[in-house]
Amino acid sequence: MTIFIPAIILFVILFLFLSIWIYKGTKKEREETKANLFHVIGTAFILAMAPTVAITLVLLALFGSTNVANTVFSLNISTSQLIFLTISLFLYLYTIDSFICVLVEHIMGNNIFNHIALLLIRILAFYGIGLIFGLSQTSNFLIAIVVACIVFFIEYLQENNKAENKSSR
Repeated sequence: MTIFIPAIILFVILFLFLSIWIYKGTKKEREETKANLFHVIGTAFILAMAPTVAITLVLLALFGSTNVANTVFSLNISTSQLIFLTISLFLYLYTIDSFICVLVEHIMGNNIFNHIALLLIRILAFYGIGLIFGLSQTSNFLIAIVVACIVFFIEYLQENNKAENKSSR
């Protein structure tokens, strides 16, 4: 339940920004077609829901992997620390990691060594993020390895699925 609080906050922020943007952008259309504020709110709600659901699903996957590591290895990390760690890992994966992926792929090409290099870089990055949150060295290292391996396997499976789809055409 605690992972849904950041999702609700994200939805409210997106909804407010989209409502203001749609309201200002459709001022002339509303006067001509006599559309009311309900249309603006409905449109903003639908447009804010899509990215919120997508981001929440990724956060749930990351939170699940950190929670699995916490449970399996009996690390005794609090839920609030896991949530902050999960959000930080999400922000890293969709900002800095994207640039690193492009750089590593440019240098090494698209092969298995590219994925292994990204795995090692992510382990170091996740370990550094854990140090920022004050996790113990053992807990931090185990969570970094588990989460990086899960991200590795997900990306590897996605790439194999894309290659399979191309070969079947």
